[in-house]
Amino acid sequence: MKRRSASLFIGGLACCWLLACSCATPSVGVERAIAIAKREVIKKYGWQDAELATLRAGEGRWQITLFRVPNVIGGHATVEVTNRGEVTSIEPGL
Repeated sequence: MKRRSASLFIGGLACCWLLACSCATPSVGVERAIAIAKREVIKKYGWQDAELATLRAGEGRWQITLFRVPNVIGGHATVEVTNRGEVTSIEPGL
């Protein structure tokens, strides 16, 4: 009985460890979040390049506003990137 209990206990610990590792939320750093945002606006709007205007962090996401390079009127966009590196929205400038 003790062997079975010990085996179940060890198996339970292994399962918990695997679940914890697979559910861990990776945290995208500021440089990576900016790179993701730049890649998305360049791809979506055909910009040649983009430069950082503002950056906000909070609630598990980055909110990044970029200016188009070369600068043009209305040439900015705000991109939201989650801590997992997923783009949740892109709002173009007017």
